Amino acid sequence: MEAADVGLFAASWWPYASYEALNIAAYLSLWLFMWDDEMDSAEFSSLINDYDQARAFRLETLAYARRCLVAGVDPDVPDVPEHASIASFGPIGKAIFTACTSSQIEALLKEVVFFVEMTDVEQQVQIAGKLPTVDEYQRRRMGSSAVGKQGQVDTLIPLLYARYGTLEVSMEKAIETLKTSVTAFELSAEKLLGQYGGDEELYDKLKKFVHGCQCACTANLTWR
Repeated sequence: MEAADVGLFAASWWPYASYEALNIAAYLSLWLFMWDDEMDSAEFSSLINDYDQARAFRLETLAYARRCLVAGVDPDVPDVPEHASIASFGPIGKAIFTACTSSQIEALLKEVVFFVEMTDVEQQVQIAGKLPTVDEYQRRRMGSSAVGKQGQVDTLIPLLYARYGTLEVSMEKAIETLKTSVTAFELSAEKLLGQYGGDEELYDKLKKFVHGCQCACTANLTWR
């Protein structure tokens, strides 16, 4: 844990967060990394080779996450699941339930559901042995973690190579995609800040929000 420098990781991602919020975000991130290893790492789990068990694991995870985050939902779900990777969400979920508003919890739960669903899609692709299209991959990637399986080929460059047939063009297309995203972000940020330049307090908050989004895009580079 010391070698991972979780404190730097969290601070790089959320530089404006309070200590309490940063602590919750750090532990939530660690849980996501650990849980994802159960899905895609043969070194830590057998679920990668057993879709039915993996699906049951995902359903149990979502049921427990809802139990922790939404009061009174699914009372029959065990208070503490047997699997440690699911049960470890408990303290995090309770902290989020205490610290966040109902709308914030709803938004987070929606993202957790999307994340879990995309691991299902990813496993189905792996089992089928068929490469997804670039568009299918990009949608799935929006809900997956930052770490790919060992030997995984359904990542952006190989998929672009399958489409265009040369590494040079594939790299150019990947860089073009990145540049287009950066430009779109900068234009949106400029437009947003320009609309509220007359309100100093709101403008400062929006400026922090924009910078926070930039940090979220570059945080792992800072951390590593």
